[in-house]
Amino acid sequence: MFRNYLKIAWRNIMHYKAYSGINILGLAIGIAACLLILQYVTFELGYENFHANKERIYRIQQDRYDNGKLSTQWAAGAYAAGNSFKDAIPEIEAYVKLVQRNQAIVDVDNQPLKFRKVFFASGSFFKIFTYPLLSGDPNTALQEPYSIALSETTARKIFGNTNVVGKTVKLNRRNEYKVTAVFKDAPVNTQLKPEILLSYATFVKLNLPNNNPETAWTWDGCLTYV
Repeated sequence: MFRNYLKIAWRNIMHYKAYSGINILGLAIGIAACLLILQYVTFELGYENFHANKERIYRIQQDRYDNGKLSTQWAAGAYAAGNSFKDAIPEIEAYVKLVQRNQAIVDVDNQPLKFRKVFFASGSFFKIFTYPLLSGDPNTALQEPYSIALSETTARKIFGNTNVVGKTVKLNRRNEYKVTAVFKDAPVNTQLKPEILLSYATFVKLNLPNNNPETAWTWDGCLTYV
């Protein structure tokens, strides 16, 4: 019986070629569009889903008021927010500070490589966010000044492999950093895709004694997650 249905369908298609062609083409386009839309929606809804603590991570937003009216809103706010909130709010288990810098240049075989996704990150970065390490200790990787963690791709670009913990990297032909960790590349559907992470302790050291980020409420530019 099913064979007869196929024969009848084929005869109709051959008898009404133009009409059948339009229907088949329309059906194919409809199915393709549905699949593309499904793929796009799945991708967008999957943002940050790779983080194990995704339901408990919050980014602090800073609102500034001028004469009682909201004047500015941004995520990169005061440097003192993270540590001050942690001291004042017992429910906050941990916080991480991120400060993006413009770029970093590393000379490899006398050729400069530019990296634009460079952040200073405090020591709890790998505790709050799920960026699996290929090497290094997540608890200590970003604790000490002049420590650096590299993404897998960045490590390969600079050294040719990922077994590089303990080696040094000179940034911008100036300061040398000790490699303390190599982490897997971030997935595409995430806001944070760092190539290089520098310890936040380095940022603090570079600004002391003139400026102390830990007490700065009017100095903006720090992303804080709790």
